[in-house]
Amino acid sequence: MASYLPWPLPAAVFYATLAGAAIVVAFGIGLSWRLTLVAAAACLLVALGQVARMRLALARRRRTADRLLRTGVRVHPQSELLMWRAAELTSDHNRKMLAGSLRRVVREVDRPSLMTAVPLNRRNLRPHLPLVRSLADRLASLERPVAAQGMVLVEELLRDGFVSPLYLGGRREGLQETIERCLAALDAESRSERSVAQSGFEWGATSRRGRGTRVHSGGGLR
Repeated sequence: MASYLPWPLPAAVFYATLAGAAIVVAFGIGLSWRLTLVAAAACLLVALGQVARMRLALARRRRTADRLLRTGVRVHPQSELLMWRAAELTSDHNRKMLAGSLRRVVREVDRPSLMTAVPLNRRNLRPHLPLVRSLADRLASLERPVAAQGMVLVEELLRDGFVSPLYLGGRREGLQETIERCLAALDAESRSERSVAQSGFEWGATSRRGRGTRVHSGGGLR
């Protein structure tokens, strides 16, 4: 049994169109405005439910791929799931976004005020701000390829508030080692491997038009 990459936006557009059509038809056949609103609201509720379900399924696919990519597994063209996720992780858009997040961390720590919406571990961060800047600059150097494994590690550094040494409540030690590990992992990919990731990006664009990633029930990724 195969399942496919769920894309929430097409589903949202479909059900929103259905809701609009329901309003037009209801008025056309003379239904009261109350019944018309009920029909439209029902379509919109179904749309929201479908979008939520698909977003959760897509997040699960990403977590599955990230667990594998984190180990440094080679992105093989036959593994469509890994190709799709590697292309998503290493895209210019994602690199710029993560670089911007790291630069915001530096700006927050440089501010004299202790008031911030993000619970950064300022004391732990201050001695390592040059290293954080180096990581941001590495991500922003789009002419240099990056490995999907490194991108997974950078995302964990920025987003895992329970573990990341960037934040209060995360690990108190090891920030320098963590960032150095991210930098090393980003450089672990050869140009030939990047071409595989680029192929995955092109495949991912095609999948949004109807093709999907097949994950077989036996656990193998195809």
